[in-house]
Amino acid sequence: MLARLAWRNLWRNRRRTLIAVTALALGAAGLVLTHSFAETMYDTMIDVATRGLIGHLQVHGAGYQAEPDVFTVVKAPAAISAEVERALPGSVCLRRVIGFGLMAAQEKSTAVSIIGLEPGREQRHSSVLAVTAGRSLSETPAREVVLSAPLAKRLGVKPGGEVVLLSQAADGSIANDLFTVVGLSSGSGSVEVGNTAAFLHLRDAQDFFALGEGVHQVVVTLPAGSPPPRQAAAALRTLFAGHTPPLEALSWNEMLPDVERAIEADREGSYLMDLIIFLVVVLGMLNAMTMATWERTFELGVLSALGTRPTGVMGLVLFESFFIGLLSFVAGVALAWLVVIALPPLNLGELMGESDFAGVALPSVVKAKLDALGLVMALLTVAATCVVGGLYPAWRVSRMRPVESMRYRA
Repeated sequence: MLARLAWRNLWRNRRRTLIAVTALALGAAGLVLTHSFAETMYDTMIDVATRGLIGHLQVHGAGYQAEPDVFTVVKAPAAISAEVERALPGSVCLRRVIGFGLMAAQEKSTAVSIIGLEPGREQRHSSVLAVTAGRSLSETPAREVVLSAPLAKRLGVKPGGEVVLLSQAADGSIANDLFTVVGLSSGSGSVEVGNTAAFLHLRDAQDFFALGEGVHQVVVTLPAGSPPPRQAAAALRTLFAGHTPPLEALSWNEMLPDVERAIEADREGSYLMDLIIFLVVVLGMLNAMTMATWERTFELGVLSALGTRPTGVMGLVLFESFFIGLLSFVAGVALAWLVVIALPPLNLGELMGESDFAGVALPSVVKAKLDALGLVMALLTVAATCVVGGLYPAWRVSRMRPVESMRYRA
């Protein structure tokens, strides 16, 4: 009864109701859109990192993460990979050699990050070898190299050219060899590494650094629906406890704590904007409900005189506030959904060029999608607005004596 009466009361003054619904709907749509775009950016950026060099988690020799060097290796990577894939069903292990050295082409030279990998598996399960010119590495070792585009530009080489690599091998000797450039890559998910990356076949890299069968990293990618990477890494640490030589397993957020902290700091900043939006819309809601109850003070007094309890009068006003909130939330989400559908993918490359977020390369193109956090924040804001905006007017009118209420005429 009260709900039906409250619904009818809303449309007695259509203009005021529509203004209140529109204001609250715009606030809800703004919350959904800002959170959805931000969370899409975070998810895409993390996907770039985890599908690139970092992976969801890594297994390497103890101490490698703190002080990476060519001497700290995983000596039986095939066996370690098999254990990981048994312990984490659906996971894929990618074996990599990571080193640093000097690359020269004709009269130019520069420092490089040397990355040895398995071309076929990398192309199926990661985005590291994103070849943009020429071709990828051969499936068999052939002293070939794929260079990141910025590195190739600095050296002035193109596919078909030759470069000389110089570094230190794990046996203490000087590593040097001649490689043929077969392709150019767009990067590896890290701005710093992507600008200096030289990709070799895993076997070529192992021979170059005199590693034998050893690798520096066993990078693990997890399927959808897997436990969180931090939890998976903890399970692997338990699995490899007591292993000789000792191994360590770290999730991406343990290896990139600055990225996780930066995301959390960015989220906290968005909560301040949520508070500002909430304060703006709650004042509008409070004004609308105050005017609505003030104009109907005489009617509410008549209801009280006819035996309606104060809680009933209060419930009537709160029902009106609830219906405004419900309409606003539905309209706001629908508006946000239409904007997301109509909005074309945002080309960050054109707007910002090559940019990074705490060292992780930002995606060049982002397509926003509705995010659960945005919907939850909009729902909470609308609910809090309805409660705060409707509670005081409802409480005030329920406290008035019928004889006092019936003296008012709108």
